[in-house]
Amino acid sequence: MKPLLTTLLVEPVVTDGELDRGLLRVLPPERRDRLVLAWPGTDFSGFMGVIRRAALAGFKRVRVAFSGTELDEGALESVVRAGADEIEIEIPLVFPLETVRRMREAGTLSHVTMTLNHPCSPDETTSAIPNPCGADELKVVSTGGASMTRLDALVEKASDWYRRLSVRGAPLCRLNSLGPGKVLSNTIEARFPPGVLRMGFERPERVYHGTCHGCGLALACDGHGYEALAHGKGMEFRAFDAAGRKSARMVSGRPSERIHPSSFITGLPLVLGVSKGIRPCGRIVITRANLDRQIQMLKNEGLYTNVVAPDEAPEDCDRGGDGPDRLFHVFFSVGSRNADEAAALERDFTAAENSGRPLGPEAFARSMGQALGYPRCCVDAFVAAGADATTSDLIRAAHGRSHAFDWRLNCLDPLSPFTLVPHVPCSFDCEASVAIGDGVADALAGAFPFIDGTARELLGRTVLFIDQERAVAFDGKADPDGRGARYHVADLLLARRPVEAGSSSARAGFVDAIMPVLWASDGFRVEGNSLVIKRNEKEVFRERFDERPLVFPFGQS
Repeated sequence: MKPLLTTLLVEPVVTDGELDRGLLRVLPPERRDRLVLAWPGTDFSGFMGVIRRAALAGFKRVRVAFSGTELDEGALESVVRAGADEIEIEIPLVFPLETVRRMREAGTLSHVTMTLNHPCSPDETTSAIPNPCGADELKVVSTGGASMTRLDALVEKASDWYRRLSVRGAPLCRLNSLGPGKVLSNTIEARFPPGVLRMGFERPERVYHGTCHGCGLALACDGHGYEALAHGKGMEFRAFDAAGRKSARMVSGRPSERIHPSSFITGLPLVLGVSKGIRPCGRIVITRANLDRQIQMLKNEGLYTNVVAPDEAPEDCDRGGDGPDRLFHVFFSVGSRNADEAAALERDFTAAENSGRPLGPEAFARSMGQALGYPRCCVDAFVAAGADATTSDLIRAAHGRSHAFDWRLNCLDPLSPFTLVPHVPCSFDCEASVAIGDGVADALAGAFPFIDGTARELLGRTVLFIDQERAVAFDGKADPDGRGARYHVADLLLARRPVEAGSSSARAGFVDAIMPVLWASDGFRVEGNSLVIKRNEKEVFRERFDERPLVFPFGQS
């Protein structure tokens, strides 16, 4: 069964325009299964329009989640008339429960969920059990510090009163009272902070284990709490499968290395390009703290790895800093031959450099490019740029050679979870690179069916590029001459990398001074080395840079 995607808006949305400018630009129509909207409280004058817009946008289910406020019968009826067919009620809450019961029995509401935070008081437990309004589901949210025994007892008690149960913040396999028939196991939850859909299993405080792969409730389980395993004591667990339950012991095994990175999907296109045979070999560069976890992830994908230590790696930008910041180069391939050959290339080149008999960077670049499956034309462009060229230099040169800008070659945001090509192409209409991107896009859709279309939506935007630290994506099309754009939404690329110690002053200044103007405007033009920002066709801001800003109209023919 294709999993249903439940999308939760983290911040309250009070106008339908906010919905248009945000979530609807990211979430493809075919994955609009269920939308959960937070009740805005006393000021809900525009909220009914949000519900109506969500229904018109094609969401099969629209749910309103109520918490921390009283609600009268009239407001509930207004929500239903606007198009909401599900509600979620957090306990304790003053709520017209009898009205809810009548609406559920009449079919006006198709699903009702009661949410209970655990640990909870006896009064709160009494409010949920027995079921006070004919609700379909009880959602128990473990807020930390809760006894698993007490949580299990609560879930077992509730199972007689609710058709479905769900648990958040605790591993399902530690609850004896749960089973496949009592859990919503075909639902994936995604949260939508500004600009990014984030799956629940990407939460960095959750820990994951290979042993969970045999569990039939994989989609419902949100992992194991890091604190529960941090001291190496291990735990007993059970897995759900077709035959019932099976028991085993789970040992922590350095749980910090099992925490997902900030986005679980980031880097997967690089891996899929190799595991699906699109390229012969791949390379990731990573610190020691994350090395074991990444190697295990590659092995789980059936890939062989060969690790080049920092002292064996060339002196380049991928060498890293000192101490814990030193970078390991992990080569991976299907079978050992390609990864071993690529790793040997690096070791031999470094040894020759250190011996005083260098092999030459051009020969090394050509050999390594071939080993990693980069197109020959792109390797030629890399070599022609010279050993001192930065990534920004390569991007600018490729822009100058481009006659069109294929969305599959948008590699301008290195933190994007959807970058499909592992190299800067010789041009952004390079046919050989497009073939790689096309294959990886197909593989990505097969691995994560709940993000169909999202890669193209995000990669096919117009990008304003100053350098690798200062780039902005826009929802509007570029002007015909390629020197500007009209837009509604401006999204700072690399936004997931905070401005902090180590960031350049140029990037910090761009974020502080220029991005607020872009967010409040609707157009820009590039005039020489100057960026001119406009609102209603009138200039509101002008800034000059050392190099000419570039416009990348990805996805436009």
